[in-house]
Amino acid sequence: MKTKNIIASALLCALLSFLLPAQTATKTTPAGELRAAQRLEAARKNPLLLRGYMLSFPKGGDLHNHLSGASYAENYIRWGAEMALCVDTHTFTYVSAKKDDGGNLVCADANNQRPAKDVLTDPILYRNVIDVFSMRNFPVGENGEYHFFDTFGKFGAVSGANFGNMLAEIVHRAAYQNEHYVELMVGLDGGIPYQAAAASGTISGNDYMSYREKLSANGLAKAIPAGKKYIDDAEAQMHNQLHCGQSDADIGCTVTVRYIFQVLRAMSRERVFAQTLAGFMMCAGGSTDSDSRVVGFNYVQPEDAYVPMHDFSIQMDALDWLHKQYPNVKATLHAGELTFGQVMPTDLGHHIRESIERGHALRIGHGVDVMYDPHAAELLTRMAKEKIAVEINLSSNAAILGVKGKDHPFPHYLKAGVPVALSTDDEGVSRIDISHEYARAVEEFGLNYAQMKMLSRNALEFSFLAGKSIWQDRTAGKAVKECVVVKSDSCKNYASASDKAKAQLDLEKRFIEFEK
Repeated sequence: MKTKNIIASALLCALLSFLLPAQTATKTTPAGELRAAQRLEAARKNPLLLRGYMLSFPKGGDLHNHLSGASYAENYIRWGAEMALCVDTHTFTYVSAKKDDGGNLVCADANNQRPAKDVLTDPILYRNVIDVFSMRNFPVGENGEYHFFDTFGKFGAVSGANFGNMLAEIVHRAAYQNEHYVELMVGLDGGIPYQAAAASGTISGNDYMSYREKLSANGLAKAIPAGKKYIDDAEAQMHNQLHCGQSDADIGCTVTVRYIFQVLRAMSRERVFAQTLAGFMMCAGGSTDSDSRVVGFNYVQPEDAYVPMHDFSIQMDALDWLHKQYPNVKATLHAGELTFGQVMPTDLGHHIRESIERGHALRIGHGVDVMYDPHAAELLTRMAKEKIAVEINLSSNAAILGVKGKDHPFPHYLKAGVPVALSTDDEGVSRIDISHEYARAVEEFGLNYAQMKMLSRNALEFSFLAGKSIWQDRTAGKAVKECVVVKSDSCKNYASASDKAKAQLDLEKRFIEFEK
């Protein structure tokens, strides 16, 4: 079953290619690209054909994907039943059950709670839970941002205990869509930074050095082995569930996963600093006991909340100091996920710039309010020159901010030459996938095949995978001399020493097959 849809998509593309008239190749455009471009034009105005085309289109990866928001509500419902949780019948929030006198698990409030297993057999309860856990049937008139972010608290009792199950779901879905690299944002510290912060008092001014010493004395370093074990256990469960390494291995086993250490930025200054410091220590290049699977860090939680707005510059100061201590740690930062009317006009347009200048961000997540920067043209030029990539989340921006089409800065980034990559943000909550985002880019912004191919390549070029790139000039499609011929031994040898080059080489081979 799991391969039939992929085969069907390939047959669809072959059929479209057969139906289209032949097109003469030019000196600059390979014949395969022309064929793929023809197929895209044939599918452009038919959503069902476009979906089939984009399902099999090779995708470099997803660089902006929140683990807990990536799982679909249907899976949370199943896992909640397996955990013998209860669901509040008014808020549809999962809560823990309690043991009665006989040691049986029962709901604490029988009048307002029902066993989670009931969701599987009650159609009305089932559909209500899915709607509350996601943006499905999102009601007109309700604030999209509030509904979106409120979902995480609804299924939190389930998501925190199902890391391995969520991994299995995410990698299977990625491979099913011809995507083989994902960077997942996830909490990895086991709450240890908060414990260390609680025992370390407050930060005095900008004396981060003294506070770091206090955190260290209060056990902050324990967060690193705790995070490693959390990943180890989840990956072991995922490999077991998907039969990785066996003859019947699931297609998800082909997907490479790296992790982005997430920091909750709506907390107190001390908690944010402690968690950020733990993230720097755990990230590749952060310390001698860092984890190579944790390739960067990011701040999460709504950007327009009080603390993220009020403490934004304070948090950037801390990041600037930490960057000096750990210069090899890579940052991708949520910035500019704001729009007019959501915050005061004077609060728009400076988070992206500060995230780059003082937060040392190599990538920006969302970047929606970039045109509100007083010197937007200069900022875009700088981002293009310094190759500061932007993780574009079209469906998420439409649902949360109401920003889409001509109101979205995506075309401005493209025109300015800023590298961009399409990503999902929270595909389960939004009830989308990466193929949908590629199709949406074609429908909403009229992108052509060459542009789509560039977006796919960007996802690997600006990933935090270790090693050198196969590209000498990415925009011109010029590879390093060893990889002028993708399937050559010299390219294979070149890529063998670089995780990034290996992933890029795999993508190029998939493009060759797709363009046939």
